[in-house]
Amino acid sequence: MTASITIIIQSPPFSCLTGKEGIDLGLVCATFEQKVNLVFNGQGIFHLLKTQEDSFFDNKNFDKQIAGLSFYDIEKVYAVSESLERYTISADNLIQDIICIDNKEFTKLSQQSQHTVIF
Repeated sequence: MTASITIIIQSPPFSCLTGKEGIDLGLVCATFEQKVNLVFNGQGIFHLLKTQEDSFFDNKNFDKQIAGLSFYDIEKVYAVSESLERYTISADNLIQDIICIDNKEFTKLSQQSQHTVIF
């Protein structure tokens, strides 16, 4: 049976590397054939913006790293819609293939996973 893990990224990309560490954990888990769900919530949704100025984010290139997740069989990347609303961000401003879910779906997804890790 394949293990499942939900990685919740709540930290913004401009304050520390915590979000990147969450993405890196997802890549490692996927390498070992675990089913990975990446969920961006709270200020973590700023990782998903299309327009990220490299100089502002210290050349971290989160958008390129997230765009490459499908190569590791991480097919589902989620953004919590209430967080988008809180920061007045439209789903159109997010990088491609992000699935918007509400808090109820987010809770259900977390409960269905064998492991949940928050960054």
